[in-house]
Amino acid sequence: MEEEEEEKVMEEKETVVESLVENVEKYTATTLELAKLKSVLKTSDALSNIAVSVILMLMTFMTIIFLSVGGAIWIGELIGSLYCGFLIIAGFYALIGLIAYLMRIRMIKNPISSALINHFID
Repeated sequence: MEEEEEEKVMEEKETVVESLVENVEKYTATTLELAKLKSVLKTSDALSNIAVSVILMLMTFMTIIFLSVGGAIWIGELIGSLYCGFLIIAGFYALIGLIAYLMRIRMIKNPISSALINHFID
């Protein structure tokens, strides 16, 4: 009788251990699936933000091009030399490019890096 009780207790312990192992496997699978879904969500969100940014940059670029050509023609007519108007606008953009190059780390790289890190951490 004592042996039967010991066998019964051992079987119950094995059942509990099997159940525990099964629950751990389910938990691990669920956690892995959740991590995959979170990464897909973050990636799709980042890609959609990039797509919107590219579209806005293209529209801004086109606007700047048309305003620059119009401004160059207007300045050229004011000073009587069309090509001088274009040279003045080109000099203005060269100055802006130089300033942007000198400030590239502080004004461009750091904010973009921070935004990407914050996006993927949150």
